[in-house]
Amino acid sequence: MGRKQKLSIPPGFSPDQTPGFVDQVKAELSLPPSSELKLLSLRTNSHGERVIEYTYSRSVKLEGSEYAAASGVVVDVPSRVSLRFDRDGELVASQLSEVGEGHLNAIKKQVRNLVANGQIYFSKPGEEIDVNSLIAEHKPYYTTHDQDGNLRIKRAFVDSKGIGQARRDPHAHE
Repeated sequence: MGRKQKLSIPPGFSPDQTPGFVDQVKAELSLPPSSELKLLSLRTNSHGERVIEYTYSRSVKLEGSEYAAASGVVVDVPSRVSLRFDRDGELVASQLSEVGEGHLNAIKKQVRNLVANGQIYFSKPGEEIDVNSLIAEHKPYYTTHDQDGNLRIKRAFVDSKGIGQARRDPHAHE
Protein backbone atom coordinates (compact mmCIF):
# COMPACT_ATOMS: atom_id res chain seq x y z
CA MET A 1 0.00 0.00 0.00
CA GLY A 2 1.15 3.52 -0.74
CA ARG A 3 1.85 5.98 2.02
CA LYS A 4 -0.62 8.84 2.37
CA GLN A 5 0.90 12.07 1.03
CA LYS A 6 0.90 14.98 3.48
CA LEU A 7 -1.48 17.72 2.40
CA SER A 8 0.16 21.05 1.57
CA ILE A 9 -0.59 24.16 -0.47
CA PRO A 10 1.71 26.17 -2.77
CA PRO A 11 2.26 29.94 -2.55
CA GLY A 12 -0.62 31.81 -4.19
CA PHE A 13 -2.85 28.80 -3.65
CA SER A 14 -6.45 28.94 -4.85
CA PRO A 15 -8.56 25.83 -4.07
CA ASP A 16 -10.73 26.14 -7.16
CA GLN A 17 -7.66 26.37 -9.41
CA THR A 18 -5.77 23.43 -7.91
CA PRO A 19 -6.83 20.18 -9.58
CA GLY A 20 -7.24 17.27 -7.20
CA PHE A 21 -7.00 19.35 -4.02
CA VAL A 22 -10.51 18.50 -2.80
CA ASP A 23 -9.79 14.79 -3.35
CA GLN A 24 -6.62 15.17 -1.25
CA VAL A 25 -8.67 16.85 1.52
CA LYS A 26 -11.15 13.95 1.48
CA ALA A 27 -8.30 11.44 1.73
CA GLU A 28 -6.62 13.40 4.56
CA LEU A 29 -9.83 13.42 6.61
CA SER A 30 -10.97 9.92 5.58
CA LEU A 31 -14.16 11.25 4.00
CA PRO A 32 -16.00 9.15 1.44
CA PRO A 33 -14.83 9.92 -2.11
CA SER A 34 -18.43 10.76 -3.03
CA SER A 35 -18.55 13.60 -0.45
CA GLU A 36 -19.24 16.95 -2.07
CA LEU A 37 -17.17 19.66 -0.41
CA LYS A 38 -18.24 23.27 -0.93
CA LEU A 39 -15.78 26.07 -0.25
CA LEU A 40 -17.01 28.22 2.63
CA SER A 41 -14.01 30.48 3.22
CA LEU A 42 -10.33 30.97 2.50
CA ARG A 43 -8.47 33.44 4.71
CA THR A 44 -5.16 34.25 6.32
CA ASN A 45 -5.22 34.50 10.11
CA SER A 46 -3.21 36.89 12.30
CA HIS A 47 -0.29 34.39 12.43
CA GLY A 48 0.04 34.29 8.64
CA GLU A 49 -1.54 30.85 8.44
CA ARG A 50 -3.97 30.01 5.62
CA VAL A 51 -7.32 28.70 6.84
CA ILE A 52 -9.64 26.91 4.43
CA GLU A 53 -13.16 25.91 5.44
CA TYR A 54 -15.57 23.68 3.55
CA THR A 55 -19.10 22.50 4.21
CA TYR A 56 -20.36 19.11 3.20
CA SER A 57 -23.30 16.86 3.89
CA ARG A 58 -23.00 13.37 5.22
CA SER A 59 -25.78 10.88 4.76
CA VAL A 60 -27.54 9.31 7.74
CA LYS A 61 -30.01 6.44 7.40
CA LEU A 62 -33.07 6.66 9.66
CA GLU A 63 -34.43 3.25 10.57
CA GLY A 64 -37.03 2.03 12.99
CA SER A 65 -40.75 1.53 13.43
CA GLU A 66 -41.15 5.17 14.53
CA TYR A 67 -40.54 6.16 10.89
CA ALA A 68 -43.26 3.79 9.59
CA ALA A 69 -43.11 3.64 5.76
CA ALA A 70 -40.19 6.10 5.79
CA SER A 71 -37.96 3.66 7.71
CA GLY A 72 -34.70 3.40 5.79
CA VAL A 73 -34.86 6.94 4.45
CA VAL A 74 -31.48 8.65 4.06
CA VAL A 75 -31.16 12.30 5.10
CA ASP A 76 -28.29 14.73 4.60
CA VAL A 77 -26.72 16.18 7.73
CA PRO A 78 -24.54 19.31 7.42
CA SER A 79 -20.92 19.18 8.53
CA ARG A 80 -17.87 21.45 8.32
CA VAL A 81 -14.20 20.87 7.50
CA SER A 82 -11.47 23.29 8.62
CA LEU A 83 -7.83 23.13 7.48
CA ARG A 84 -4.97 25.30 8.76
CA PHE A 85 -1.69 25.62 6.85
CA ASP A 86 1.49 27.30 8.13
CA ARG A 87 3.40 29.99 6.21
CA ASP A 88 5.25 27.28 4.28
CA GLY A 89 1.96 25.75 3.13
CA GLU A 90 2.21 22.65 5.33
CA LEU A 91 -0.94 21.34 6.99
CA VAL A 92 -0.67 21.96 10.75
CA ALA A 93 -4.26 21.26 11.82
CA SER A 94 -7.48 19.85 10.46
CA GLN A 95 -10.87 19.51 12.03
CA LEU A 96 -14.08 17.81 11.00
CA SER A 97 -17.10 19.27 12.82
CA GLU A 98 -20.23 17.16 12.78
CA VAL A 99 -23.60 18.56 13.80
CA GLY A 100 -24.61 18.03 17.39
CA GLU A 101 -27.00 15.36 18.59
CA GLY A 102 -29.66 18.03 19.08
CA HIS A 103 -29.62 18.98 15.39
CA LEU A 104 -29.76 15.34 14.29
CA ASN A 105 -32.64 14.71 16.71
CA ALA A 106 -34.51 17.69 15.20
CA ILE A 107 -34.13 16.16 11.73
CA LYS A 108 -35.40 12.80 13.01
CA LYS A 109 -38.36 14.48 14.70
CA GLN A 110 -39.21 16.35 11.49
CA VAL A 111 -39.29 13.09 9.50
CA ARG A 112 -41.47 11.41 12.17
CA ASN A 113 -43.85 14.42 12.09
CA LEU A 114 -44.08 14.39 8.28
CA VAL A 115 -45.02 10.71 8.38
CA ALA A 116 -47.48 11.09 11.28
CA ASN A 117 -49.20 14.04 9.56
CA GLY A 118 -49.47 12.23 6.22
CA GLN A 119 -47.39 14.86 4.41
CA ILE A 120 -45.26 12.43 2.39
CA TYR A 121 -46.35 10.76 -0.81
CA PHE A 122 -44.57 7.41 -1.08
CA SER A 123 -43.84 7.03 -4.79
CA LYS A 124 -43.12 3.84 -6.67
CA PRO A 125 -39.67 3.39 -8.28
CA GLY A 126 -39.52 5.28 -11.57
CA GLU A 127 -42.87 6.98 -10.99
CA GLU A 128 -43.19 10.47 -12.46
CA ILE A 129 -44.29 12.91 -9.77
CA ASP A 130 -47.39 15.00 -10.53
CA VAL A 131 -46.99 18.11 -8.41
CA ASN A 132 -50.62 19.18 -8.96
CA SER A 133 -51.83 15.87 -7.51
CA LEU A 134 -49.58 16.34 -4.50
CA ILE A 135 -50.97 19.85 -4.01
CA ALA A 136 -54.53 18.51 -4.11
CA GLU A 137 -53.60 15.79 -1.59
CA HIS A 138 -51.78 18.30 0.68
CA LYS A 139 -48.57 16.27 0.45
CA PRO A 140 -45.69 18.70 -0.01
CA TYR A 141 -43.10 15.89 0.15
CA TYR A 142 -42.54 12.70 -1.81
CA THR A 143 -40.04 9.85 -1.79
CA THR A 144 -37.61 8.94 -4.50
CA HIS A 145 -34.46 6.82 -4.81
CA ASP A 146 -31.08 8.44 -5.43
CA GLN A 147 -28.43 7.10 -7.83
CA ASP A 148 -27.16 4.76 -5.11
CA GLY A 149 -30.63 3.31 -4.49
CA ASN A 150 -31.16 5.13 -1.16
CA LEU A 151 -34.68 6.22 -0.24
CA ARG A 152 -34.83 10.03 -0.06
CA ILE A 153 -37.52 12.55 0.87
CA LYS A 154 -37.84 15.51 -1.50
CA ARG A 155 -39.95 18.64 -1.29
CA ALA A 156 -42.36 18.85 -4.22
CA PHE A 157 -43.74 22.36 -3.77
CA VAL A 158 -43.91 25.33 -1.48
CA ASP A 159 -46.86 27.61 -0.89
CA SER A 160 -46.10 30.98 -2.48
CA LYS A 161 -46.74 33.77 0.02
CA GLY A 162 -49.70 31.94 1.52
CA ILE A 163 -52.03 32.66 -1.41
CA GLY A 164 -52.35 29.06 -2.50
CA GLN A 165 -50.13 29.41 -5.55
CA ALA A 166 -47.77 26.45 -5.66
CA ARG A 167 -44.46 26.39 -7.46
CA ARG A 168 -41.77 23.79 -7.91
CA ASP A 169 -39.08 23.80 -5.28
CA PRO A 170 -35.78 24.60 -7.07
CA HIS A 171 -33.97 22.01 -4.93
CA ALA A 172 -36.38 19.14 -5.65
CA HIS A 173 -34.96 16.39 -7.84
CA GLU A 174 -37.28 14.18 -9.84
